[in-house]
Amino acid sequence: MTGVVLCRLADIADGGSNGFVATRPGGVMPLGMHAHDGRPHTRPGASVAAGFSGLGAVMPVGMPSHDAPGGERVAVLAVRRGAQVFAYVNSCPHTGAPLDFQPGRFLSLDKTLIQCSTHGALFRIEDGFCLAGPCAGKSLERAGTAVAGGVVYLVP
Repeated sequence: MTGVVLCRLADIADGGSNGFVATRPGGVMPLGMHAHDGRPHTRPGASVAAGFSGLGAVMPVGMPSHDAPGGERVAVLAVRRGAQVFAYVNSCPHTGAPLDFQPGRFLSLDKTLIQCSTHGALFRIEDGFCLAGPCAGKSLERAGTAVAGGVVYLVP
């Protein structure tokens, strides 16, 4: 399998979500990152999936940043539906704020949509399209995934 290991499929409960921090060694910031503070944000027209091709390591959310190899981070959210995993940069298209209410919690109460913790925007799980909220009509930045042998990979 070509790609970067994100996690084991079992690390995301079926019907649930989880957050991860992907890092890339070297001197180039991944697409969608603020150079001044390392927080992810949406950049119109940027393809984040392509930015993951050179990632070096993925750690669970909550790992101290000084422990991140290379020090360059992209926050990623992942939602599991059976054997499928949908992943996006953890950044609201409206403000660039992280989407999770608590680490790894990205879904609406009924677990049918991704919900922004800041303004309540609602996004479809399958494609990241915003259905309601201040960024209605925009989309989350997709991170391509593949699942093989019980492992989730980030792929371009």
